[in-house]
Amino acid sequence: TDFIPGSLYLDNTVARGNIGLNGASIEGRLSLEGMNVYGEAELTGMWIGENFILSKSYFRDILRCEKSHCKGTLSSYAARFRAEASFDSMTCQKVGISASSFDQGFTMRKIRIAESLSLNNVDVDGKADLSRASFREIYFDHFLVDYLLLDRNQLGKELASEQKGNY
Repeated sequence: TDFIPGSLYLDNTVARGNIGLNGASIEGRLSLEGMNVYGEAELTGMWIGENFILSKSYFRDILRCEKSHCKGTLSSYAARFRAEASFDSMTCQKVGISASSFDQGFTMRKIRIAESLSLNNVDVDGKADLSRASFREIYFDHFLVDYLLLDRNQLGKELASEQKGNY
């Protein structure tokens, strides 16, 4: 297992092949902002001490982040995922995905989010699988999805966005 004592920034880089950081421990943040990945991105079993940033990136093949732990926020703003993205069994404080598109859907089965899950201005062709996900609050604002897999009891009486008057 690789240990990175600070943060790892791969911002605005191009990966023509696969990238693999499986099992890596990063003391600070992991930033893939503006990254263009042509191959598979294998980011499973990682430990990230701060935030995990996928904003403005373009993933042309599968993105796998299963069983990774992020002590901060997993965020994606204006990113595109052409193949399926998997965040299954991750743990993190918050997840904020906005203005992003998933051409083949995404899965967040069994993800454990201590605070909130926000899916705002997100376009999902295919399924968004939130089966057995746990979170304290969930926000949907302009969330377009073909199939949403979510247990009704996961939501409580109403969505957090409804509680705030955002219908």
